[in-house]
Amino acid sequence: MRPSIPTAAIAATVLIAMLAAPLLGNDGALDGTFGSSGVFTHAWDLGGSFNDRITDLVAVPGALFVVGHGDSSAGDLDWLLMKLDEAGNVVTTGSAFFDRGGTNDDYAMAAFDDRNGGLVVAGMADSGSGHNDVEVCRFDEATLYRDPGWGILGCREFDLGPNISFLVTGIAPMPNDTGFVIGGTIFGAHQGFFTLRVFENGNVDPFYGSSGLATVFFAEGYASLTGLAVDGSLGVLLVGYVSDGSSAHLAYARLTGDGVLDPAFGSSGKEVFTSPAPAYNTCAAFDGLQLFGVGIEESGITTSTGSAHEMDLIGDLSYGASSDVTWDTSGNNHPLRILFHGDGSLLVASNYDDQGLVGQVFAGTRFPCLGCSADTSFGAAGLAKFQPAAAGLGEGTLTAATEWTGRLVEGGTVNGAGDDDWVIVRFTGAPLFADNWENPGHHWSATAP
Repeated sequence: MRPSIPTAAIAATVLIAMLAAPLLGNDGALDGTFGSSGVFTHAWDLGGSFNDRITDLVAVPGALFVVGHGDSSAGDLDWLLMKLDEAGNVVTTGSAFFDRGGTNDDYAMAAFDDRNGGLVVAGMADSGSGHNDVEVCRFDEATLYRDPGWGILGCREFDLGPNISFLVTGIAPMPNDTGFVIGGTIFGAHQGFFTLRVFENGNVDPFYGSSGLATVFFAEGYASLTGLAVDGSLGVLLVGYVSDGSSAHLAYARLTGDGVLDPAFGSSGKEVFTSPAPAYNTCAAFDGLQLFGVGIEESGITTSTGSAHEMDLIGDLSYGASSDVTWDTSGNNHPLRILFHGDGSLLVASNYDDQGLVGQVFAGTRFPCLGCSADTSFGAAGLAKFQPAAAGLGEGTLTAATEWTGRLVEGGTVNGAGDDDWVIVRFTGAPLFADNWENPGHHWSATAP
C-alpha cells in the first residue's frame, strides 16, 4: 500500500494555494492544526487502477470518519473507511465487501453517526443478476469493525429482484434516534425517487410506504434524487431534478411519516418547476425547528448561481435573492451541502471550476441568516477556498463536506499521482453569535436584529 502522501511533499506546494486563500487566523482560512497546513491526503492503492473515492464525511467530537470506496487487490470496488483525529492523523481504517457476483463492485455512498457509538453506512452492491441492491452496515466507531449484533453480522441487504436497481444518494437519521431513512434513485420500469426506512436495529419498518419502501415518480420525465432530510414529525423532504429529454427541472416531494405523499405539499405532495431551466437541486437539510434548507444550482450558458433557499412544509419555495452567490462568473458553480453552524448561521459547501487551472476549487460560504448577504469576514471576501491544482496535487473533485465543531471540512479526490487519491481540507471557523439572538432551536431563517 502506498502510504499517505508525505508531509514534506505537500507542505511547500500548499503554500502556493494559500496565496489565494485568507491568512491563517481569520475564519475560513486553511486550518494549520490539521494535516499539513490544513490539508490531508491519502493513497490507498490496494490494487486495480488505484482509483479511490470519498463519498461522505461524518464528524463527531474529537474524530472525523471518512467513507468511500476504491479498487481492491481483487480488481473490484470495496467499501473503505477511515478515522482521523483532530490533528488529521489516521487512528484506524476499515473496509467491507460483499462480492455477490457480477462485477463484485461495492459502493459506500453515505453515512451518519447514530450517537450510540456506531457509524451507519449505506451503499450498493452488485447482486450478480444485473442490478444493484441496497446495503447498510453498522460499524463500531472505536475499531471500524462491523457490529455483529446489528442486522445480520453487522449488515442488511435490500433486494427487490432482477429488474429493480438502486443508486443510494444519502442517509438521514430520524430525530428521535429510532432509526434512519435511506434515499436515492430507483431504476426499473420507471426512474424516480426512493426512500427506505430502517429501525435502529437494522430491520425495515414494515409500516412505512410499502413494506418499508416508498417511491415517487414524475410524469414530467426521469427523476434523480440528490438530497433528502427528515423533519421533527418524521416527514421526509426529497429534492432532485427531472429530465424531460431536453432540459433538467427542479423537483421536490414530501412524504409523511407513513411514507406516502403529503397532500398539503405542492401539487399533491410533489412539484416540478419548469423555470428556471436547466436547474438542479443539489442538497437539503432540516434546521431542527420547522424549515428545510435547499441548495440549488441554476445553470446558465456561461454562468451558474449557487443559492441558499428555504422551503416551508406546505410547499412554498422562498427565493432569497440576497443569499445568491456567484463564485466564478465564467465557471460551473455547484452547491454540495448545507451545514448548520449551531448558532443560527449556516455554511454552504460548494465547488467551482477555475478557468485558469484544471479541476475544481473547494469552496464554502457562510451566511449569518437566510436572506442575509454572505459574511465577507469569512475566507477571502466571503469565500473559503482551496485549489488542489495550485497545491501541486493535480486535478481535484469535491465530493463530501461536513461541519466539525464550527469548522468547514471538505473532501474529495486528486489525481496528481496518476490515479485518484483522497484529499481532505479543514478551514478555521467559530460560531458567529455567542448571545444566541436567533429563534429558539437555532432556526437559521431568523433575521438579524
